[in-house]
Amino acid sequence: IRLLILAFLYLFPFVIYAQVRSIPAIKINQPIKIDGNLDDEAWVNIEPTGDFITATPVFGKVSARNTKVKIAYDNTAIYVGAYMYDHPSNIRKQLTARDVLDRQNVDIFVVGFDTYHDKQNAFVFKVSPANVQADLKISQSGTANGGVVYDNTWDAVWESKTSIKPDGWVAEIKIPLSAIRFTKKELQDWGINFARFTRAENENSVWNALNPNISGELNQWGIWTGLNNITPPTRLSFLPYLSG
Repeated sequence: IRLLILAFLYLFPFVIYAQVRSIPAIKINQPIKIDGNLDDEAWVNIEPTGDFITATPVFGKVSARNTKVKIAYDNTAIYVGAYMYDHPSNIRKQLTARDVLDRQNVDIFVVGFDTYHDKQNAFVFKVSPANVQADLKISQSGTANGGVVYDNTWDAVWESKTSIKPDGWVAEIKIPLSAIRFTKKELQDWGINFARFTRAENENSVWNALNPNISGELNQWGIWTGLNNITPPTRLSFLPYLSG
């Protein structure tokens, strides 16, 4: 019995990290102004999620900094409001070029969506305290080795605004549904994850744990449940040309 108890205590953290977290999809009908302040009426009644777990440099610890995230959607867009608690002097906010955030002197907030919930494809959006945006697509093979490919050449049109607060920084994001691809099902569940990089601690933390001992990444994301009655919009693009 003693051996069984010791084995359980040893394995208990891995059981916790292996759990798939979920968050209900909240559809709103009030407008949200993207201004870096989470004081719109639409945000008031949405419960935040948090409790990030470190991914690197050490896996499985409680994040050194508290993070709270709210998410909502309407018929045209997805809205994300994140509050990264920190001392203002600790926040790294170097101004960089678009899509140039990794390995820079910046803190980063990240949200990703596996819109088909196939654990093979996802859209990822990043923003720094200086409101520099980055976006990419992730592809993951369904093979045993779970190979992951990051496409940083993909660019979408989306809106963000950040602000520095006395106890941290805020990122407010609006992602038009036209910027991503998803199914035509009336009721949908999407894979989702949030992440935060804090340069001062050189810490990557995530909402749904990413265990380095498990192959792959998208197969370890959480779930955004119950998106209802959203329709893929018509997407048009124009390419000017001259003919003579």
